[in-house]
Amino acid sequence: MTSKRDNRISNYQGNVITLLEEIERREAEVSGHRAEIAGLRQELKRAQSAKTIQPVTPQKRQTGAKARGRAAVVCWDLGHNPAGRAVVIYDLLARDWDVDLVGPLWDRYGGEVWPPIARSERSILAFKTSHFEDFYPKALGFAAGQIYDLVVVVKPRLPGLLLGAMIQKASHCPLVLDIDDFELSFFKDETPAPLDDLINAGAEGLDIPFEELPTRACESVIGDFPAKIVSNVALRGRYGGVIVRHARDETVFHPARFDREAARRDLGITDDDFAIVFVGTPRPHKGIYDVAKALHEMKDKRFVFHIVGTVKEKAVRDRLASYDKARIVYHPNCEMHELPQKLAAADALALLQDPDHPISQYQIPAKVSDGAAFGYPILATQVPPLRDLFPLGILRETKGGTKLKKDLAALMQARASGETVQQQQATRAAFLAELGNEVNALRLSFAVAEAEDHPELPESMERLLVHAQTTYSLLRLKAHAPASPAIVHEHAPDIVAFWKQNDSKLFGRRSDMLMKYLQASGAVGRILQFDAPQPVQMMHRLITGQARKLRSVDYLVQQNMIDDQFGLRDSDTHLFRTFLYADKTVQTGALPDIGRAQGDVVDYVRRHMHEFGFDPLNTIAWVCPVVFDFPEIAQAIPFKKKVADLIDDQRTFPMKDSYRQRIVKSYEDCLPLFDTVLTNCAPMAASFSGLRNDIHVVPNGSEVVHDIAAMPPMDAIVAYGKPIIGYVGNLRDRFDWPLLAATAKLLPEATFVIVGGGARDEDTDIVKGLPNVVLHGPVPYDQVQPCIRAFDVAIMPHEKSDQTSRMNPLKIYNYVAMHRPIVTTHVSNIDEGLMPYLRFADGPEAFAAAIEAALREPLTDRPGFAEAVASISWEERAAAVAARLQ
Repeated sequence: MTSKRDNRISNYQGNVITLLEEIERREAEVSGHRAEIAGLRQELKRAQSAKTIQPVTPQKRQTGAKARGRAAVVCWDLGHNPAGRAVVIYDLLARDWDVDLVGPLWDRYGGEVWPPIARSERSILAFKTSHFEDFYPKALGFAAGQIYDLVVVVKPRLPGLLLGAMIQKASHCPLVLDIDDFELSFFKDETPAPLDDLINAGAEGLDIPFEELPTRACESVIGDFPAKIVSNVALRGRYGGVIVRHARDETVFHPARFDREAARRDLGITDDDFAIVFVGTPRPHKGIYDVAKALHEMKDKRFVFHIVGTVKEKAVRDRLASYDKARIVYHPNCEMHELPQKLAAADALALLQDPDHPISQYQIPAKVSDGAAFGYPILATQVPPLRDLFPLGILRETKGGTKLKKDLAALMQARASGETVQQQQATRAAFLAELGNEVNALRLSFAVAEAEDHPELPESMERLLVHAQTTYSLLRLKAHAPASPAIVHEHAPDIVAFWKQNDSKLFGRRSDMLMKYLQASGAVGRILQFDAPQPVQMMHRLITGQARKLRSVDYLVQQNMIDDQFGLRDSDTHLFRTFLYADKTVQTGALPDIGRAQGDVVDYVRRHMHEFGFDPLNTIAWVCPVVFDFPEIAQAIPFKKKVADLIDDQRTFPMKDSYRQRIVKSYEDCLPLFDTVLTNCAPMAASFSGLRNDIHVVPNGSEVVHDIAAMPPMDAIVAYGKPIIGYVGNLRDRFDWPLLAATAKLLPEATFVIVGGGARDEDTDIVKGLPNVVLHGPVPYDQVQPCIRAFDVAIMPHEKSDQTSRMNPLKIYNYVAMHRPIVTTHVSNIDEGLMPYLRFADGPEAFAAAIEAALREPLTDRPGFAEAVASISWEERAAAVAARLQ
């Protein structure tokens, strides 16, 4: 049964459509249209005050003061022009909502936030990406980790539609689709493609998801969205929906706020100049050539064409330069908050859209609203998106050539005679009625109400989500496929492993290697590995960098979490899971297996053990402390044996005292539970002797390459220029940045390549500006050996601290295994068998001298080196561990 509310909304929408059709159909005095629109605005205000149209206000916020919903405005790329329309929608919603502007930053468009908005105070949550396999987990992690009450997808391009649909699924919120262009006009083939065409294209069709085929497929699903907004009448004729203009804030775009004379001085405009101002990206179809040509032929130097926006294309620059008798002044790009100040200097705007260009058939320039806000005369050609604005008096029709020259001369004469004041007031009034924020925010409310009444995702978008998930899964399964299947011995005990972090298999850590080689030895059977439990919001913070400056390693960690949700890292013999949990404010629709609280981890572990057939009575619990939940897990599950491997002493890490107390308690609670406790060096055993006096030392090791010469060095490292002095590893806490900086200054001919993640800004600032220091970023473990192979000397400039005194540095073993000359500071716990093949030095002068000596004499040709390398293999270490598991 249709409700009264539905009828009223329908009536109001009908009024809007009727009015706009009337504007298109007849020419009338602008005052008459203003009266009609003003009446409509009052009617809309009454409807809103009667609460017939209200933003979604979720239950969690209905406490205390009046609630504001949380809205996401999704843009398919926040690095270039599409962000302009997204900002319009953001500002309209911000009157009643708490808004985030969200979306990817594609490498193709620079990978940085669009400069006009980069320094605005808007909430911008962006993530860098390059291709579909990289984009998908970031988008899914973003959507799963934050709740929204409304999502508006700006432009029907596949990255935006996928991210918007993910947010809708995760938050169960209404979705509005915004269309401000015919997107296929940017491609050669303008025909919509059936969704099946994209699905049948497989992974190749999605690789760059904003290209032609994905966009053609998006065109075919637009009609399935019940709630749509469009920017102009031409788009409404094609797609339907509610018109929401490229609106501008009436209080910001107001001529009374600006000193016109000062604005003209800033642009170098004299009193005699008649300034035609163009702000934006200069493109041929926008009529810039027509204006330049007219001024060239008029030869009247009082007319000046001011272009505010970098002309990037050489062909455009050359064409404009050919009109050498026209005065054309170029200005750099401006930020959006600077736009009104630039416009305050203008006398007129000219928007001569090419009537024959496909983009002009549906695109309305935002400059219409900009100029109308100041009441300026705007000369424009008759193109479909603009046709309803001429009768309102907002635009004045012109054409190129002789007509444009006459119109410009007439504007100059009108200014001289003082006739422009009344016309400016009329244009400003028409702007307020049609192009201002107030009226367009109310129009947007209609679309929001429609989305509330139809909150379900269209079936076609459900198919797109399934296709995206399937494609991503196939890509990841291929990427994770083992080189050769492991052999599981029938009666060997299985392992359920608990890793303290979320970077398993990324960097070849001790835990990864022991699992791999214990299984290869036949000492254990299958392995079910759990990374550290995390709140689902953590993925959102990792992607947006809210918790700290975003690092590339965070993306890899987040991808682990996503892959584990779908079992994409699993092989027949090694399974990976990460327990994600959510508080009561977070929905769970985007991911399949979200717990409601951290304490659910016990049931999560028990359920997955049962699912995969792990019998607790024949399963070893392998724990790398600190694992906070293990006491509860051990109490609930009767493991055959419980083993701890103490990799480092987290009590020595920098942290808040309150968290340190939690760490200390975890060690105290956990260590008595284990049947066997292992560690990697004697100082670690000594540091925990107060809790256990039976800790067994098994040092770290390395995967040994038997034919070093056959392994090619990594091209990206070699390209930095030799000699290469390299480091691979974590860059936080233990790395001696001042030593690196001073050493690099002493060896200006060498290139210091630092490979790894975790560095803080205050650390990297120490080497900023040094031309021979390269911060390469982290590399995945399967590239570590080729990376080290490219080094001429491998270094370990570690500080001396409580933390480093209880470490058995894994990178030394990896350096030795690759036969690299090594220079290290005098840190503790270096394997005695490796000492003859290393150089030790403290202080910049000694460290630099040791590097020079290592370049001359590698030490790897000394007697016994081959035997030393063989002794550190992970096969040897795993055999020592297996003996302790009996």
